[in-house]
Amino acid sequence: MTIGGEVCSAKDAPKLALGVARMAIRAAILRPFVVGSEQLLIYILLDAAAIRQLIPERAWSVALPVYYLAAAAFVLLAIRGFFRRNQEQYRRFSAVQAA
Repeated sequence: MTIGGEVCSAKDAPKLALGVARMAIRAAILRPFVVGSEQLLIYILLDAAAIRQLIPERAWSVALPVYYLAAAAFVLLAIRGFFRRNQEQYRRFSAVQAA
């Protein structure tokens, strides 16, 4: 299988399929908040546009702090997961640089 000029082995096919499925699900979930907007998605997420559309204004004082804490936790967990998954590559890279 070739993706963007990079050849992938058959054993990577399930991971690739899962990755495509995850991106499709994210796109489907976020599409209603992006369609018709001139803003970048990151600004929509930082403005909590979804919360402001879904929850009445009187509940914002509770919902917005919870939303921002959840968003920060998600970002931190995503960064941590990225570094955990790539730990072996960092070790190999460090060994090559040291040699």
